[in-house]
Amino acid sequence: MGGILPYQKIIGSGLIIGVPTLGTDDHSGCFQAASYDLRVGQIIAEKEVITGDQANPYYLPSGGMVTLLTQEKLSLTDKVAAIVFPPNKLAEQGLLVLNPGHIDPGYEGSLSVRVINLRKVDFPLRIGIKIFTCIFFDLQEPTEKPYRKREPEADRLDRLCTNASETMSRTLFETQAEQIKKIVREDLEKTFVGKDALVSQWLRAVWTNLWKVPILILVLFGVWIVVNVATFVTPGQILDWVKPDWRQQFKFVFEADKQQDATRDLDQPKLQRNKAGQREERGQAEKKNAPH
Repeated sequence: MGGILPYQKIIGSGLIIGVPTLGTDDHSGCFQAASYDLRVGQIIAEKEVITGDQANPYYLPSGGMVTLLTQEKLSLTDKVAAIVFPPNKLAEQGLLVLNPGHIDPGYEGSLSVRVINLRKVDFPLRIGIKIFTCIFFDLQEPTEKPYRKREPEADRLDRLCTNASETMSRTLFETQAEQIKKIVREDLEKTFVGKDALVSQWLRAVWTNLWKVPILILVLFGVWIVVNVATFVTPGQILDWVKPDWRQQFKFVFEADKQQDATRDLDQPKLQRNKAGQREERGQAEKKNAPH
C-alpha cells in the first residue's frame, strides 16, 4: 500500500546519497518526521562554480540570480517518487526558489534550482544551508516507465554554467535598466507637460482667439450706451435726435390730444347745466300730472 514514507523508512532506505554522518548535528537536523532537508552543495554564478564553506558565504546582490546544486543525491527506486518544497524560512528572508517540483521514480543525481534575491540588500548564500524539503512517496506498485536518463556530472556542470551565463545572473535593474528608463520616460511624458510645451500651448490658444477681442469690446461698448441712454435720456431728447419730419408728426399728435382735452374741459359745465335743466323740467311735469 502506497503513501508518504516516515522517518524510519527514509533513514535506512538508501534513497539519499551523501547524508551527514550519523550522530552529527547536521544528521539530526536534516531528517524530519516524514521528510528530509536537502542542502546547498555548489553555487553557479554565470560560469563560476563556487564550492566554499559556511565561513565564506557568497553574497547574492539584490535582484541577482544564481543556480544551486544540492550536496545530497537522490537514488529513487522504480516504486518511490518524491516532491521537493523550498523552506518557508527562505521566503521570509527574501530568497525566491523558482523551480522546485516533482521527481519521477528511477531518478539518480543531485537537484538543481534557480534562486533570486528579492531583498533590498545582498543575501549571504552559504554552502550547507537547507534549500529543499523532500518528501518521498511509496507507490502501490513499481512504475513500468522509470526515469533512466543519466548525465555525467562534468557535462551537467558545463550545461548549468552555460545556461547561467545566458540567463539573467546580474541584478534585474542592471539587465533591464534601459527598458525601465524607457517605460518611466514615456509615462512621464504622458502624465506631465513640460514648461516649453505649456508656454507653446498658451501662446497658440491666445493667437487662435485673438480675433474675438475686438468683437467683445464692441459688444461691451454697445451695452454701455444702452444702459446710459435708458438711464439719463428723456423722450424729448430722443425726439430731438430723430429726423425732423418724425418729430413734427409726434408733435402734431401731442398738440391734438391737448386741444381735445381743453375742449372737453370747456364743455363740461355746459353739459352739467343742461342735465340740471332736464331734471327740473321732469319734476314740474310730474307735479302737474299728480292727482289732487
